[in-house]
Amino acid sequence: AIDDFSLVAKEDLKLIFLNLLGQVARLRTMLDEVLLWTESQLRDKLENTENCNIRDQIDAVLGIYALEIQRFNIQIINSVNPDFCADTHKGILAFVLRNVISNSIKYGRVGGSIVLQLIDDQSDRWELIVSNDGEELSSEVLHNLNFVNSWDRKRSENKNGAGLGISLCKDLIKRIDGKMQFENQHGIGVSVRISFPRKAYQAVS
Repeated sequence: AIDDFSLVAKEDLKLIFLNLLGQVARLRTMLDEVLLWTESQLRDKLENTENCNIRDQIDAVLGIYALEIQRFNIQIINSVNPDFCADTHKGILAFVLRNVISNSIKYGRVGGSIVLQLIDDQSDRWELIVSNDGEELSSEVLHNLNFVNSWDRKRSENKNGAGLGISLCKDLIKRIDGKMQFENQHGIGVSVRISFPRKAYQAVS
């Protein structure tokens, strides 16, 4: 514990407060996520869609994890078109991005990279791919992530990241007719493919 902040060097003090700000931002984010999920369970439809600039949403999430990205010396390769916009549920999009990017940092390689790509070659859907160069997942973990019911206890306890955050992501994204798919990129790492409907959707209960 620090008893006298006057004894702390200015640069160290700056890092302490930046770290505190990051922790507060993450706590606020967690609260927002809980409220969003609660709202989704209480309502039959999630109709409050809006036109979002996807690159801006990604950059906002990367800003939340800027300290971790710097600490682990992670290179961000973001090739998403800065002009690409889509009508979607902004809260759910942000929720999914936060969890996927957070896991990419957590389970990636120190000094490695995270790659973000947007695929826009279908008439009815667009797709975001987030990849890291961490350790590949076992076939059992991939199966649990992709096919097991999102509230299955084994998934929430899996040490390789098949946890509650991803479970909530899958539950929420299903409500807007979205999809998530985890894949091993052999010899490279792990990628998450997140697919969104291009036009207005019928909410899925």
